[in-house]
Amino acid sequence: MQEVLRSYLETALGLTETSRKKATEMVDKLLQQGGMSVDQAKSVVDDVISTSAANREALGQLVRYEVDQTLGRLGLATREENETLTGRLEQLEQQLRDAERRIVKLEDDAERAQKHPSPPKKVAKKAPAKKAAKKTAKKTAKKTAKKASGN
Repeated sequence: MQEVLRSYLETALGLTETSRKKATEMVDKLLQQGGMSVDQAKSVVDDVISTSAANREALGQLVRYEVDQTLGRLGLATREENETLTGRLEQLEQQLRDAERRIVKLEDDAERAQKHPSPPKKVAKKAPAKKAAKKTAKKTAKKTAKKASGN
């Protein structure tokens, strides 16, 4: 990967340096020979510079593409993925801190409850059964017995 990147950078530097040198030399020769006017020379220089800038931009895009492809093959996370994971990690850390605070509070409450137990609550006693109900049952049984004996 380093060799490929070095090659791209050398090419990029070569394009810009060579283009400027060649353009300067060419313009100087043409001006000395009288083959072009100053305006024409400026136009040529502008063209060479804009072409050089376009080449640098294209090369930069190519390098970015190659780096992205290489990082993808290596399985490294992108900046966006890192930011997403960092945000999620911060949320989980906050949830953990909240849970720890709740646990401490519950432990404190339980400790206080053991030190100062509240008095036991009185349970209501059941009311005694009504006597009238017993008498009615006895009377019904006697009547049933008399009827059964035939009276």
